[in-house]
Amino acid sequence: MPISDLVTSGENLFSAISGDQVSDKVKSNISDGTAIVALGLSILQRNTTFNVDGVVTGATQTLNGLTATITAVKTPVASSAVTHAIAGGA
Repeated sequence: MPISDLVTSGENLFSAISGDQVSDKVKSNISDGTAIVALGLSILQRNTTFNVDGVVTGATQTLNGLTATITAVKTPVASSAVTHAIAGGA
């Protein structure tokens, strides 16, 4: 189960929003929490009929998409590119 990918995506989203990196202390706490979440999800997977791996993968992709969107919003573009796009240029 790709829990570490989900955690990394969450850390990347935090960094994109805040502009800061996750501190070592927080990373340590996240690591502890990840172990608990992984255990809980493995128990859930045994007791449910839906695709838990698919849910985790989808959540990871969603976080990655949010990070890409926020990064794009924060990235300035040259004014000529903006004018060209508004004018309907290719």
